Amino acid sequence: MSDYLNELKDLVGLHVQSQNFNAKRIQSVMNRMESEEGDVPGSWVYEWTALGDQYLRDNKKLHAIQCYNFARFPYVNSKERKKAYRKCVNVFEQWIMEQNQVIEKRNIRFGEEKIPVYASGFDRKKRPLLIVIGGIVSIKEQWYKFLLECPRLGFFVVVAECPGVGENPLTYDEQSQHMIGAILNAFADCADVDQTYFVGMSFGGHLGIKYSLQDDRIRGITTVGAPVNHFYTNDRWFENVPDTTKNTLAHLCQVNTDCLFHTIRSFAIDNKEIKRLKIPLHYIFSERDEIIPSSEKQYLKRNVSQLELIEFDDVHGSPHHMGEIQKYIPLSVMRQQKSKMLFFKWTLRWLLTVEIVKRKVRTLNKEWVNWKEKKDV
Repeated sequence: MSDYLNELKDLVGLHVQSQNFNAKRIQSVMNRMESEEGDVPGSWVYEWTALGDQYLRDNKKLHAIQCYNFARFPYVNSKERKKAYRKCVNVFEQWIMEQNQVIEKRNIRFGEEKIPVYASGFDRKKRPLLIVIGGIVSIKEQWYKFLLECPRLGFFVVVAECPGVGENPLTYDEQSQHMIGAILNAFADCADVDQTYFVGMSFGGHLGIKYSLQDDRIRGITTVGAPVNHFYTNDRWFENVPDTTKNTLAHLCQVNTDCLFHTIRSFAIDNKEIKRLKIPLHYIFSERDEIIPSSEKQYLKRNVSQLELIEFDDVHGSPHHMGEIQKYIPLSVMRQQKSKMLFFKWTLRWLLTVEIVKRKVRTLNKEWVNWKEKKDV
């Protein structure tokens, strides 16, 4: 079994923990996987697709969608993964039709290309715009909860993908952030784009930060583990970045991995640029992040005037702290907007406090067990 396959298993295993999956069933599937390529029993795509088909037969569409998403993970580079991804999108669009609210799929013109996005929160009165963009391995269908929940918080929501991810046809380069401007312009008739807020996961967060430096319609940013400067400029750190990240970036940038670091150096936001960021930046940092260097945290502290930093003892994306993150993100956006929907803000604060208390209790229990073990020795 290859090291790359083990890396894929580890990454997906972390994501599974934040989903409502049967852990034993998932482990059984991953135990059967012996190859990353192909479409035969024991291969990555075959096993995830087969599990997705089982969930679909049981009418558990969201579970099936996630399995098809895992089948195409981390990016589509073969006919087998392409087939799995088309299943993922098709089933997701079926699921959309079954919802009690309007979720539309629209194509955004950007140069000669069209970028598919999902939008919800249509209303006669224009609402503040919330743009959500995932990272380089996450497709827009993964962020469906924003489409369902955030219109209730008073937002018009658009969920998109990083360049080259999913259905986004663009090549990822140093100018990719401009696609965000195309999204704002496309929805100017539906939303109050002068009051735009941005949620970006990982590299999606980088796009939002970079674009906000040139468009004051963006009023606040919340991100989880976004690369800013040192990821793109520290060659020693980059050498040890997981192969999944390097291979995916090379695929999205359409370059060989040998010249990838040279290509992405121009993506970095330098200190003169980042100091011009005068809007709230709420940043969730993982202390054991294997992708984002810890020096990014200090870089942000030195250069961002309205920084709110949340830290977790976790790996990239803080998958073991999803309970807190899922409450913090909408609350942070509402705070940035100075929302007057007090009931929802208070409810989110209370739910977030409960998650924080639960984490502290888990930490105390772990420390107690460790102390007991040492004492017994």
